[in-house]
Amino acid sequence: TGAPDWRRPMFPDLITDDAFRLETSRLWLRWPRVADAVTIAKLAGVPAVSQFTTNVPHPYHPKQAEDFILGSRRGNLSGDQSVLAITCKGKPGEAIGMIGLHGRSNGSLALGFWLAEPFWNQGLLAEALDETLALGFVTTKAPRINAMLRDDNEKSRNLLESRGFTITESLRVNMPLRGGIFPCSKYALNRDGWQARELKRFEPRQSATDAAKNQSDNPVSGKSGGVIRGAGVACLHTC
Repeated sequence: TGAPDWRRPMFPDLITDDAFRLETSRLWLRWPRVADAVTIAKLAGVPAVSQFTTNVPHPYHPKQAEDFILGSRRGNLSGDQSVLAITCKGKPGEAIGMIGLHGRSNGSLALGFWLAEPFWNQGLLAEALDETLALGFVTTKAPRINAMLRDDNEKSRNLLESRGFTITESLRVNMPLRGGIFPCSKYALNRDGWQARELKRFEPRQSATDAAKNQSDNPVSGKSGGVIRGAGVACLHTC
C-alpha cells in the first residue's frame, strides 16, 4: 500500500470527538474544558511542576490556561494530536493533570504530561501513560513516540525508562521561562519495543488495546462517546 501519508491527520475520527475518553482502573482521561482553566492554572503553575517544563509559566494565570485549553481542543479536533485531562473516576469534573501526544511531520508522536503534586507517588501517572501509549500505537501508524526531559527530572525519567523508553540524544536546552540553559535528554519508544513489552503484561492490558483498535476502526462509535477501558512529574513538551 506504500508509505503512510503523514500529511493526513494522525488520529482517527473517534479521537476527534470531544465525547471521547480513556478509562483506567482509577482514572478518566478526557478532553480538557474551559471550566478546567482555574484548576489547571493552580496545579500546573506551582514550581514543583512548572520547573520541569518549557512552556508553563509561574505564576500561571487562568486566562493563559484557558488559551491553552482552547488551543488543545482545536488540535484534538484537527486529528493532529490527542491532549487529554487526567481526572479521578470519583471526580471526573476536576482535572489533576494533563497528558497528550502531538503528531510530528516525520510521522512520530511527541509525548507530554504533568501531574499535580498532591497526586504523586500513587501510580496514577503510570496508569495514564500506559493507556496513552496504547492509544498512540494502536490508533495511529506512528513508528515511535518521543519525549524530552530535564536530566534532573528523576521521577519522570524513571517512569519513561520503566515503559521501555531509551535515551537517543543528550543536549542543552534554553528555557527562558526557567531562566537558563539546562542539560536534557531526548527519549524514544519504538513500536516494536512497545509491542514486546505489551506481550509480557497481564491479559487485561490486551483488552485495552483490542478495544482501542475496535473503536478506531468504527468512526460511528466515536460519535456516540467512545470509551476505551483498560487495566489498570512533567515532560518538557508539556501538554
